[in-house]
Amino acid sequence: MRVLITGGGGQLAHALKREFSGSDLWAPLRTDLDITQFNLLEKASEEFYPDVLINSAALTKVDLCEDIPEQAFITNGIALQKIGELSRKFGFIVVHVSTDYVFRGDKNSPYVEEDCPFPISVYGNSKLIGENLLIANSERYYILRTAGLYGQGGKNFVSFILERAANQERTRVVMDRFSSPTYTVELARQIKLILKNKAPYGIYHATSEGECSWFQFAREILKIKGLDADFLEPVESERFIQKAKRPKYSVLENKKLKELGINAFSYWAKALESYLRQRE
Repeated sequence: MRVLITGGGGQLAHALKREFSGSDLWAPLRTDLDITQFNLLEKASEEFYPDVLINSAALTKVDLCEDIPEQAFITNGIALQKIGELSRKFGFIVVHVSTDYVFRGDKNSPYVEEDCPFPISVYGNSKLIGENLLIANSERYYILRTAGLYGQGGKNFVSFILERAANQERTRVVMDRFSSPTYTVELARQIKLILKNKAPYGIYHATSEGECSWFQFAREILKIKGLDADFLEPVESERFIQKAKRPKYSVLENKKLKELGINAFSYWAKALESYLRQRE
């Protein structure tokens, strides 16, 4: 199987490269293949001729997207139209990584794939547009909505908390936003499992099991590492001013994966422990 991974320098790509190491694999950095350079994307598709394109490239800095919305909509949105068109032209399967931020966050139970998206930020809107453009332009696609990715190969919330712990810097963390932070290794494993089982094309929710607030997540990081959590300060989201709006409750239910019997995710705290062991 020939696998092209866009966004080759990211955390998810780091895990994907290990998971698909037995395949004919190409994972170029953005400097070598920028998905917004459509002529280069087409040339890469023609020359490498992948069986699968896994799109892990994205503009993911949520507040930055508010400052440069045009770039957010091109990278997270319009680029997916071109990828979809190339999928039809060259016959490859697209695996596209989307986000829990396509939802408003005012539900009292986990979102399932059939729930109607309602993003409240530029980032969320750009990702939803990308989903819709891929659906409109490709017949062979998997859209995986995930959340709070962390893993080796880059900075993330876990590394941020550990850095603050090392310096005992007072750190405010929201206590009333809930999600299911997800380990990149498990998401990469899930992608391979979906492809191996030839799951029906469509949208899938793909996150760790269970839910936690970001403050709970931070405390669990420190608990596993045996570190003092006194420097953490829980705050309500109304007092934690950020440029972009975030959903308060964006927990996803892996409903379709469970129905197919191929849900590969573990409980969020167990996945976190696995990651922290790998860091040692």
